Amino acid sequence: MSDFLDHESRWEELSNLWSKARLPHGLLFTGPEGVGKKQVAMALAKTILKANAHLEGHPDFVHLEPEGGILKIDTIRQIKAALPFAPLKGDSRVILINDAHTMRTGAANALLKSLEEPPPGNFFIIITHALGWIPTTIRSRCQIFRFAPLQNKNLETLIKKLEIDLPPAMIPWAQGSIRMAQVIASAKDSVPSLRSLFPSREGIQFPQAYELAQAVADSGQVPAFLQTLLLALHQVMVGPRKNQKYDFDLLTFGDRILAIQNGLRQNINPKINLTRLLMHFQEPRESRL
Repeated sequence: MSDFLDHESRWEELSNLWSKARLPHGLLFTGPEGVGKKQVAMALAKTILKANAHLEGHPDFVHLEPEGGILKIDTIRQIKAALPFAPLKGDSRVILINDAHTMRTGAANALLKSLEEPPPGNFFIIITHALGWIPTTIRSRCQIFRFAPLQNKNLETLIKKLEIDLPPAMIPWAQGSIRMAQVIASAKDSVPSLRSLFPSREGIQFPQAYELAQAVADSGQVPAFLQTLLLALHQVMVGPRKNQKYDFDLLTFGDRILAIQNGLRQNINPKINLTRLLMHFQEPRESRL
């Protein structure tokens, strides 16, 4: 199995640029979350630094990750402090910034100053799955490399290799992302079918909805639960349907999921909101507007 499932041509392009001394100092990797961007970035960093072993601890490898969901300005300023000095072990230094879309304005401005005129031998590899959140000023100083979702057959191969417990029928839900496959696998046993949420004798009633919401909240699986429910909704919306009678109900259900996902960042009560979400299809339509 290739080390770069579905990204062999991208890796070949990057390798050729490096071998011909044409690799830009700013590279921006973008594409869906969990499709292999960071894996390619780490391999490229190893190539640049001529590192055969693990990169962590290499004196010329700077690896920045968000802390508490944010890339802080003090973290970005570390780059500016290091750039004036020559690499310690070779001729090159690699600065890998993951989830760059989590930078606030101050951090982005600090990065921009480092990107404008970096000393020779310094390479920035910036990774994001939300390109629209990266300031235009940063994008304009980087060459953008786009990564597509994995094909289902390759995703299935990777799922088996990593021993992720996900039924074959649910693999399309992951939309080509191993990250989404892991999320679905962690939440699949608690997520009810959409059919069971509609009013019926066999459907979920308020006591069951409250009990499930409480269990999900207590387990710490709320984000995974919501994402899996959203992916299940997506499969219904893009799949064949006998009629579009319930499209309004389904669309407003999706809106409510997104609202709760955003609300979690503001510490909303997950138990109350999950209970209401699970009872969505049984509420009067006018209350969903």
